[in-house]
Amino acid sequence: MEYEDSSLSASELLNIIRSVEKKGTNRQLARTLCKEIFQIAEILEIEGDLANQMQLSYPNMSKDELVWCSNFQTKNPDCPELVRKWLVKNYRERFPNK
Repeated sequence: MEYEDSSLSASELLNIIRSVEKKGTNRQLARTLCKEIFQIAEILEIEGDLANQMQLSYPNMSKDELVWCSNFQTKNPDCPELVRKWLVKNYRERFPNK
């Protein structure tokens, strides 16, 4: 991730997480901070990592809904129901044995 003159790679973030929680993951952090991540992404107008995929099913999605389309938002009650249901369906299709 880059912002202005700063950047942070996924592996650098993971090292920071593991300095606090030995078995922590980037996804666990994202799920914990899902509301805050949405607020920042909304301000910066950053669409979720699954926004392009969801737009194939729902081409008329709003900018706000596209920001919510992140794989870690599946259990966030603030996430719009349409998006949350699609995220869960998408997850179950990709990982049918989970």
